[in-house]
Amino acid sequence: MDALAVLFLSATVALGADETDRTVKPQAGAEPWTNLTEALTKASGKGNFRLALGVDRLTGNLFVSRWFTGVWVSGDRGMSFTRADGSKVSGGGPFSCYGLFSAPEGGKLAVFNMNNKPGPSGYTLDGGKTWESFESVGRNWDYGAIDWDSKTVFAARHEHDGMHVSRDMGLTWTELDLKRGEVKGLGVFGPKALVISDGKGVQRSEDEGKSWSKVSDHPCTGTVQVYKDVGYWLCNRKVHKQWTASVVSSRDGGRTWKDAGSSVPDAMFCSGPFFGKSESHLVVATLKGILETTDGGATWKAVVDFPADAPVQADHKNGCGFPSLAYDANRDVFYVFLVNMKDWPEGQLLRYARKQ
Repeated sequence: MDALAVLFLSATVALGADETDRTVKPQAGAEPWTNLTEALTKASGKGNFRLALGVDRLTGNLFVSRWFTGVWVSGDRGMSFTRADGSKVSGGGPFSCYGLFSAPEGGKLAVFNMNNKPGPSGYTLDGGKTWESFESVGRNWDYGAIDWDSKTVFAARHEHDGMHVSRDMGLTWTELDLKRGEVKGLGVFGPKALVISDGKGVQRSEDEGKSWSKVSDHPCTGTVQVYKDVGYWLCNRKVHKQWTASVVSSRDGGRTWKDAGSSVPDAMFCSGPFFGKSESHLVVATLKGILETTDGGATWKAVVDFPADAPVQADHKNGCGFPSLAYDANRDVFYVFLVNMKDWPEGQLLRYARKQ
């Protein structure tokens, strides 16, 4: 991929006025950052772009979508990997940090890859034991979201204005009249209820995407995570050249949205939110490190900064340059892929485990 001219966004996490410049180091008793890149490369071969990550909440297994060689799984915290998808996900790779969509309840994962070859994307309903392919559409996807009960899939095309819906888990697709334009995030609340955000607010459809109405001014990004019938979405606002981040939630199928708690100044939420052992425990990745809330967003605290020698993170477009985060709540282990935008093949897959 050609070198990209990137505007690096400042996203130093400020939890209080006196903490703006504080470096958040690994906690006492925790493992230091562990680099898992070599273990993955040994099994899968070297990639040439980026990875997307997910954890099955039920097993704690780490899943990695890798360019050209499919989906890989580790059951030993990233020390070794095996091919998971049975060649059902191949020929392409993830463009976005949102490219691997995991069910918050566990047991189900989907990969939304881009390329121009058949069958690069797909899903599993049994924790990664077996996989099925999505039917391909052009160069396929930047990212997508799923309502697992109704089998409704909503996805955004790669380098194309198409927004597509499938009602049969990707066997067939319908392109909506809606043009993607500046859409930065999407979600599904059932067989007919869809939401999008274009950076200016949230729009909702009650008729499978045929018509849309604005329901909120929140500029959201990424995919909505629906857990216990509540939707959670990353929200980043830029006011006077400064980013402020929060998680917003909807308890009525996307009809209304409100901030789940307090905002974090001088920060951009990039990946997540993912859940701990309850819905009040959320974790997110910023451009600088990992944050969490244990009270539903009322307060946020830093977990750890990314390593000092890690590649600098900044978005290119549609989550392409954002870190990809995954969280094993049972073992309190964080996984992150950090993009190297100056040398795409040299991104880093890392693990951070807190003291048990």
